[in-house]
Amino acid sequence: MGHHPNKGKTSCEKPTYKTVIDCDYSTQYLNDTGKKDFFVLDLKDLVKLLKHFLLSTIPDPDPHQHDCNPCPLGASCKGYIAWGNVTALHGWWRLHDAAAIPPQCLVEGSTTTTPPCAFEKCLYPHACHGARNPELNNNGGNVVDRVEQCDEANGYSNNCTDEKGNYVRCRLCGTCIGTGLTTYKRSGTSTKCKQCPASSTNKIMLVLGFLVMFAGLTLLVYITIKGNESGSKSGAGKKLSAFKKILMNFMQLVALAASMPLRWVRFFFLSWMRCFCC
Repeated sequence: MGHHPNKGKTSCEKPTYKTVIDCDYSTQYLNDTGKKDFFVLDLKDLVKLLKHFLLSTIPDPDPHQHDCNPCPLGASCKGYIAWGNVTALHGWWRLHDAAAIPPQCLVEGSTTTTPPCAFEKCLYPHACHGARNPELNNNGGNVVDRVEQCDEANGYSNNCTDEKGNYVRCRLCGTCIGTGLTTYKRSGTSTKCKQCPASSTNKIMLVLGFLVMFAGLTLLVYITIKGNESGSKSGAGKKLSAFKKILMNFMQLVALAASMPLRWVRFFFLSWMRCFCC
C-alpha cells in the first residue's frame, strides 16, 4: 500500500508524491485536489483547463500538490482516506454541499488542528446520522457507522426549499417532516420531532381540554362564592381560601414546568406515574 509498480522491474517503489498511506490513520485526510489557486495559474494550466472544459472531462490534479490535512472538527477521517471519503460524525452536519474538493476554509486553515469551519453540531444530536461518535454512544447514540443524512425515519427532513423555491438541504437537520401521510412536529419547546396525532385525536384532546378548563374555572368561582358567604374569619372560609391559594400555586408551577425543556430523570417520571396510577 502506498507503492506503485516499477516499470520494467518486479519490485514496487514509493512514489515521490504523498498518498493516503502518508497521512495519519484517524486524524488526517489526503487533500488530493491540489493547492493551486485559479488566479495564479500559468498559461499551460489554463490551456489544460480549457481543453478539459471543451471535452467535458475533469482534469487530474498534479499528485505532487497532494498534502495531508488535519481532520475537521465534527468529521470522521478514520482509515487511510482522501477528502471524498470524509464523513460527518453522528450528531454533526456538513456546512457545505458534499463535493470532490474540500471547502476553501479548510485549505486556508490546513495548519489548524481540527478546523471548525466545515461541520456544525446539530440542534438535536440524533437527528443527524453519520459515522460512529463515541461521545454519543452513552446517550442513545449509534454504535455503528451510518449513511450521512438526516433521520427521516423519525421525522427529520433531508430536503427543504429556500426563498426561491429551490430544493436545498435542511440546515442542521432541524426541520420536521410536515408533508405526506405521516407528519411530525416539535416536541414542546425542544428541537426534537415527534409524530403528529391523528385528526380525531386532536379533536378529542381539544374538547377534553375545554371541559377541564371549564371545570377548573367553575371550581374557583364556587370556592370564591362559598368563602365570601362563610366569611374570611370563619374556619370554613379560611380553609376554602387556603385551598384556593394552594390550587392556584400548583397550577402555576405545573404550567411553568411544562414550558421548560427539562429532561426529567426516568426514575422520577416512573415514580410520578405510579403515584397517579396507584
